[in-house]
Formats: sequence, C-alpha cells, structure tokens
Amino acid sequence: MNKGIFIITLDCEGKWGMADRVSEHHSRCFTNPIIMNIYDNLLRILSKLNIRATFAFVSLLSLSYEEYRGYRNLLGDSAAFEDWLKYFHRDVNVKRFDGWFVPGLLEKVIAEGLHEIASHGFSHISFDEKLVPREDVIRELNAVELV
Repeated sequence: MNKGIFIITLDCEGKWGMADRVSEHHSRCFTNPIIMNIYDNLLRILSKLNIRATFAFVSLLSLSYEEYRGYRNLLGDSAAFEDWLKYFHRDVNVKRFDGWFVPGLLEKVIAEGLHEIASHGFSHISFDEKLVPREDVIRELNAVELV
C-alpha cells in the first residue's frame, strides 16, 4: 500500500482577501504584528513537524508602501477595481497600511528554505469575467511577473 501524501496550501492575503469589505474588526485583527506572529507560529509548527507547504502570496501584501508606490500604476482602472480597492484607498489615504503591506513576510517564509512560494494574484481581485474586463485580468497577471 502506498503511503498517503499530505498537502497544505496557505493563501497569504492579509486584508487583500476581503478588500471589498474591510471592517473595523478586520483593521483591529489584521495588524502587521499580529500577521507576523501568526506566520512565526505557522512556520515553527511546520518546521517542527517537518511539513512542507505552499504559500500563495498576494503580491501587494509582500511589498512596503514605498515599494507599492512604484507599482500602483499596475492596478486596473475599471469600475470593478474601483469597487475592489475602495477600502484600500480609504486606509492608504489616512496612512493605515497594516494588513495591506507586510514587508518581510515573504522573505521570512523563503528563509525557512522548505516551502514552495506561489502567487495569489497581484491585488487578489476576482477574475469574474462579468465584472472584471479582460484587459484588467491581463494587467493583473502581468503585474505578478513584474513584482
């Protein structure tokens, strides 16, 4: 009998996973120190159990705000993106970056040397063809390659 295989994939999204509905609860719970602590614990447990995982990162999550400023022109400009990014823009306008940008997080996972790194998109926008124009989907995919 063959030995079973355990596969674990983690979506690394921060606030990008709920960008169109970020509440004050999310703002309290998705701070950079909390996110880093969660990943420290995950990496410690995975290492202790010798389990490799795939970490699928939203590209923007791995950047600093300053880095994002160099890439912001890569975001789509359709109505779908305006709706998707309204809470992001609200927070950025008041310099509340926690949970949107967690610089060093991707590097922390890479430094473990055990895990696969994958993409979860540039901004995590849904590729619903009824809402997001094809040009914005292409732009989103191209942006992942550039970051």
